[in-house]
Amino acid sequence: MEFLPKMHSILAFDAENTVCFHRPFHMIEQWMKLPYEEHADEATKHLLDSTHFRESRMPTAIVNTDKAIFYFQKAEDIILCFITHPDENEIFIAKMVNCIQQSLDELIPDRCSLSSETLRLDIDTFNWVIDAVIDDGVIICINPQKVVAQVKPFVQTKIVNPGNATQAK
Repeated sequence: MEFLPKMHSILAFDAENTVCFHRPFHMIEQWMKLPYEEHADEATKHLLDSTHFRESRMPTAIVNTDKAIFYFQKAEDIILCFITHPDENEIFIAKMVNCIQQSLDELIPDRCSLSSETLRLDIDTFNWVIDAVIDDGVIICINPQKVVAQVKPFVQTKIVNPGNATQAK
């Protein structure tokens, strides 16, 4: 398992740069150089450094430290942060992030797939996609078609929140 690509945590920041979602993967703790307790603080520190997004014309920023790689992805009104081991391949991490985004785009076609609204209304779909891509911290799939095929049955049968009638399909 040592050679498999691993994800330490996924965080989402809202417009005020506060953490609105945090998904740690505890099964890979033995390979981590940055303790879980420091993930949100370290990610916030790097997020507030405006040079990271200014240097790139893309909605992404990669921050390499000696303890972790922080891969930031700007979306509608949130910024996702993927924290991995410093030895991970950034291109592979970018493919994984792209897989998550493409899968959500296909599974949630009626609105922006990566937004605070999605996290609020479709957190289960978001978590199912993450579970299909990452198993206990190990990245197992970066193919959006396979992820959608695995998650779609759950999305089609999920119980609709009565307070959100527009979610019914």
